[in-house]
Amino acid sequence: MTVALPEPRRNGAAHRGAAGAEAGTAALPQSTGPGGAIPSLAQLREALRGPESPLPAPRTADEAAARVRDRTASGDLSGALRVARVFAALPGTDEARRELLRARLAAHRAANDDGSARALARELVTSIDRAGSPLQARASAEVFAEHLRPAPDGSDEERQAPSASGARGRRRAEQTAIPEGLLAIVRCVELPRPSHLSRISDPSGISHPSRAAESRQELTRLQEALQALPAHTQDLVDTPGPLLGVRLGQCLEAAGREDDALRLCRDVLDEVAHLQAREGGFVDAARVVMTAHAVLARVLASRDPIAAVGHSLTALDGMHEVEDLSLRVRLITDLLRALVMSDLQDQASFAAGRLASFARTLPSAEQKVEPLLAVGAQRVAARRYDAAEVVLGEARRASTEAGDRRGRLEATRLLARSHHEQGHGREALAHLRRTAADARWVADDLLTPTLERPLYVRTELDAEALALRHALDLATPVEAAAAARAIVRRVRIEDRAGTMPAPLLWDHGVDARIGALIAEGIRLAEATTGPTFTGPTPTGPTPAGQAPTAPTRTGPTPTGPTDAWAASAAASAPVDPSGVERYEQLFREAGRALEQVPHGHEDRARYWGAYLEDRHAHMLAARGEFAAATSAGRQALRAWQQLGRDEEAAGLDEQIRIWRTTDDRRGTA
Repeated sequence: MTVALPEPRRNGAAHRGAAGAEAGTAALPQSTGPGGAIPSLAQLREALRGPESPLPAPRTADEAAARVRDRTASGDLSGALRVARVFAALPGTDEARRELLRARLAAHRAANDDGSARALARELVTSIDRAGSPLQARASAEVFAEHLRPAPDGSDEERQAPSASGARGRRRAEQTAIPEGLLAIVRCVELPRPSHLSRISDPSGISHPSRAAESRQELTRLQEALQALPAHTQDLVDTPGPLLGVRLGQCLEAAGREDDALRLCRDVLDEVAHLQAREGGFVDAARVVMTAHAVLARVLASRDPIAAVGHSLTALDGMHEVEDLSLRVRLITDLLRALVMSDLQDQASFAAGRLASFARTLPSAEQKVEPLLAVGAQRVAARRYDAAEVVLGEARRASTEAGDRRGRLEATRLLARSHHEQGHGREALAHLRRTAADARWVADDLLTPTLERPLYVRTELDAEALALRHALDLATPVEAAAAARAIVRRVRIEDRAGTMPAPLLWDHGVDARIGALIAEGIRLAEATTGPTFTGPTPTGPTPAGQAPTAPTRTGPTPTGPTDAWAASAAASAPVDPSGVERYEQLFREAGRALEQVPHGHEDRARYWGAYLEDRHAHMLAARGEFAAATSAGRQALRAWQQLGRDEEAAGLDEQIRIWRTTDDRRGTA
C-alpha cells in the first residue's frame, strides 16, 4: 500500500524558521548514508560516539519540544516535566510553539497529570483557532473531550468552548458538522500511540502479542487518517503528512508488510526533501527523517545489508543531541545486524563492543535483552566464544529478571550453538534441553499468536533432536531417551492438530524412535558389560527434499580378531530379559514409523530403513548373537548398496566379515 502525501497548506511564518530548515537538511543522507560505500572504522567511531553531555540548554521552542519528547519517550518523565516547565516560554514560530504545547501535553498525560493536560489542551486548541483553522480547533477540542478525563468537580470552565473566536464565528462554525476524516487526522496528530510502537519486534523476530494488537489498531487509525488527508489539507494549520506517513511505515513494518513500509518511507523522504527545498520546511523534520531511515535500515537488512548500514548511519547522525539512550541502543542494534549480514567483520566487532557498553547502562533489564543478544550473536558468528558466553549469560539473566521467556530462549539457543561449535558436548546438551523447554513453554502459551506458534514448535523439535544426538555421542541413555520421548510427544500433538508439515513431523518422529532404540541398546550393553562400542549414530532429520546425511560412528571401530574376541567374551555376560524386550519393542516401533512414510519421501524411508537394519545388526553383535548379526548385516548391506552409499556399505561389509569369523571360531571352540 502506498499512501500519497498531500501538498501541505503553507501558512506564512508558521512554516518559516532557520532552525527547522537546518535540522531537516542535516538529517538528509550524507556521504556515509544510503548508497553503497562500506563505512570505515573512523566513520563508525564518529557515528557511535556518545551524545554531547551535558546537552546545551534549548534555545528555541522547537528545540525544547524535541527535548521534552525525547525524555518522555525514554521514560524520564520527571526530566520531561522539568524541561517543559523551565523552557515553556522560549521564542519560536507559531508552529514551533504548538509543537512545544503538544510535547508538554504528552508528558503530562504520561505522568497522569490530568489537570495540567486539560489546561494545555485548551491552550493548544486556542492556538490552532487563532492560526486560522477553526474547524481543526473544534475537531481537536472534541478529541480532547473524548480522551481526557474531566475535572472531578465538573466545573463550567472545563466545558467552555476552547475557541478564541467571537460568538458570531462560533455560531457560523457550529452550523458545519466536523467531518469524520478530519477527526481521524486530529486523533492521530494530537493523541499518538505510545512510542514503543516504533519498535515492535523482539530478538527472535516475533512480536509480543499485546504490542502486535496495538500495532494493528494504530495501523488502521493511520491508514484512515492518511486516506482522509488530501480532502482536509486546507482545514489544517499544520503539515502532518510526513509524520503520519513515517508512523504508518513503522506499523507496516511491524505487521510484516515490509514492501509497503519500504515504499512509504521512501515517499516520506522524498516529500521531506521537497518541503525542505522550499522556503521554511516544517518543525521536527529531522526526527521524521531519522525515523524513516531507521525503518529502511531494518527492512533492507536482509535484502541489501550494505544499504541498510548506510541508512543506520544516517539515522545515528541525527542522534548526537537526542536524550534517549534506549533509542540510540536500538539504532546501534540495527546497525550491528546489518554489518553482520554484510560480512563486515571488523566493523561489526567494533560496533558490538560499543553496543555492549551502551546496553549495560540501560536502566531496565527488559531494555538490555535485545542489544545483548545481538552482541552475543555477532560474537558467536565471529567464533569469539568466550566473549560471546559472557554477554549471553548477561542476556539470559536480564531476560529472566524481566520475565522475557522469548529472550531467554534466544540466549540459551545461542549458548548451545557456541558450545556445540566448540565440541563441548555436555554443556551443549544442557543448554539444548533448556532451549527446548523454553520453546515448548512459548509454543503452548495461549498468548502466542497462532501464526507464530509453528516457529517455536520447530525450535523445540530441532533443539531436542540435537540434544538427542549429543546424548548418544556422550553415551548417556537417560538423557537420550528423555529427548526422544519429548520429540515423540510433540510430533503426536502436532500431527493431530495438523499445523506442521507432515514430512517434517515424520522425519523427526523416525529420528526420535531410532534414537530411543540406540539409547536402549547403550543402556542394555552397559548393564551387562559396561560402556562398549555403540555403532553408528544418526545425525538427525534433514529438511524435506534434501539428501539424507550419512550416519557417523562413535567409539572405537573394530579392526580385527582382537575386537571380535572381546565381543565374544561380552556375549557370555548375563543379559537383562526386560531390557531385550524393551529393545525389541522399540525396534518394532521404529519399523512401523518407517512404514508411514509421506508421499514423495520414499528415498528418506529407504535411507532410514537401511540405517535401522545396520543399527540392529550392531546391537545383535554387541549381545553376542553373531549369526543373527551377520544375517541382519547382510540385509542392511544390500540396502546401502541399492542406495549407492558406498562408504557405509564398505564399513558394514568389514563388520560382517568380523562377525562371521567370530561366529565360526565360537563354533569350533
